[in-house]
Amino acid sequence: MIETPNVAGVSIVESSYPPGQRFRPHCDRRSRVSIVLSGSLREVALGREVHATAASVVVKPTDVRHCNVFGDAGARVLSILSPCALLDGYDAGPAGRLDRWRWYHTGPPAAAALRLVRAIRWTPGDVVDGLWGLMGEILASDAERDPASPPPWLLRTKEELDDAFDQKPTVRALAAAAGVHPVYLSRAFRRHFGCAVTTYRRRLRVRAAAAELAATPTPAAQIALAVGFADQSHMCRDFQAELGISPGRLRVLLQRP
Repeated sequence: MIETPNVAGVSIVESSYPPGQRFRPHCDRRSRVSIVLSGSLREVALGREVHATAASVVVKPTDVRHCNVFGDAGARVLSILSPCALLDGYDAGPAGRLDRWRWYHTGPPAAAALRLVRAIRWTPGDVVDGLWGLMGEILASDAERDPASPPPWLLRTKEELDDAFDQKPTVRALAAAAGVHPVYLSRAFRRHFGCAVTTYRRRLRVRAAAAELAATPTPAAQIALAVGFADQSHMCRDFQAELGISPGRLRVLLQRP
């Protein structure tokens, strides 16, 4: 474990976990925002299971009881400990808190997390701005979502997308399977999940490609086709849109320094 203390009132820790390591249900002693740098893990909390890969980001308060299982390659994780110190003097009501467990795998929070990792690796003078930028994106992302639980039909639609993102199911087909109008599905999906169906589908492809780029030497062009992109150029455009970084740069960034 490598810890850098007292950066804008927080500590930044990089930890490595061996393949297959398990942690029994527990609560962390300090709250944290963590970024998966490489490898994978499964986390179970509050009756939900999340599979995290490279560039996934979690907000984890101290009162959340959770357990973890690390993947076949283990994992490296960068954590910001006691991140609420970064919000001292900031009051935005319930949206301005870090007191709820949640994961982000792509989109603005993941892009901000990668900007922070870049600053830590290559431009230390930008680390503090990177920390505040990440907190801002997390809170902005939360403010865009309906806090109510999605209806069962919408959860099934999301699961269908999760299972078949590389097959590019259309909004019309998803709506027909759910028995609702395509416009109704589109509005409900954005309200509950914070983005359009097409954006979510793109993010799934980007996430799958990022995990492969961080974990394997497989050529980028081969990865692009395997996860549903038309070609490598298509993957590069979507990486820039979702993560603000090219696939090649991401591979270099997430390698062990």
